[in-house]
Amino acid sequence: MSPRSIFFGQKGIHWECQQGLSCEFDTDIKRGHCSGPDLGECLKAEYAEMRHGKLDTPEVHSIWGRLVDEYSAMHLSHAEDVLVAIAGISSTFEVQLRSKSTYGLWVDFLVKELLWTQEGPENASKYHSSAKFLPSWSWISAHGTRIQMSNIITYPCEKDEFYSADLISWPSDAGFNVQFLQGPRDIRLCIRGYLSSYVESEQDENHGTSSRGSGEDGVGEWQRHDRLDHGAPETDLFRLLLICQRQESRVKHFNHGLVLTPVNHKERLYRRVGYTEERFCGKGSPDAPASSWVQGKFPVNLWAPLEEEQEVYIV
Repeated sequence: MSPRSIFFGQKGIHWECQQGLSCEFDTDIKRGHCSGPDLGECLKAEYAEMRHGKLDTPEVHSIWGRLVDEYSAMHLSHAEDVLVAIAGISSTFEVQLRSKSTYGLWVDFLVKELLWTQEGPENASKYHSSAKFLPSWSWISAHGTRIQMSNIITYPCEKDEFYSADLISWPSDAGFNVQFLQGPRDIRLCIRGYLSSYVESEQDENHGTSSRGSGEDGVGEWQRHDRLDHGAPETDLFRLLLICQRQESRVKHFNHGLVLTPVNHKERLYRRVGYTEERFCGKGSPDAPASSWVQGKFPVNLWAPLEEEQEVYIV
């Protein structure tokens, strides 16, 4: 990307330099976070600052999350073009994050980035792909839908969090210039964590579930929210716990995980088919047995009681 660029668009002329972004209607250099219609312009301004090392790593990572959100909404016709089209800009993120990538996710942040969600499948049927080897755990596999990654990558993070799963191995030769059409690749991702059966319960109007439970200082409530991917099966599902969070100021606990379906039980091989989250909101901490607390600090409900950690492979 050139350090000085001029954009001729329907809303006028915009120009970008190393200080930020401006336009013919507002010549002040724009900086800082924003959302809505101006998000694209703000991302460009933040990118200019990031490129010169003015932002710290968590802030750079949050910019990446919002970039994926916006980029996925462009709906490129071919899935195999998705990564290579942003290979140039990703090289700057690689330097700033000091991390390698694999199928569009940064290895040093991969456990958190696995928690992306898709907004809806309404556009998926309009797009086609010659790429046959896209991993289900990467957002590029949800081609034709808008991705939400910024919902889990926030800055500043106001929650105390613990990674309850460990990344063991990943495809090491699948950067942004990966060629999907050169034949089969090993797309297995190995993670060690807590795996439990997925139990269906009554859905509310928000496609989540909730159940009540007592807290130490009063009554609290467990709320469950699932976001199954387009085409996910209705049976033979499992949950893999990835991240536990606690927000003391509001007495809230959050547990985030993946919904998986087995490809081969014997080989512990699974495919990602969705995202799951549970929250506890109440006046005090949940009253739960010791076996359902992670690190003695983070309570779980859907994964209780915690069994022995397992190594699973996701393709």
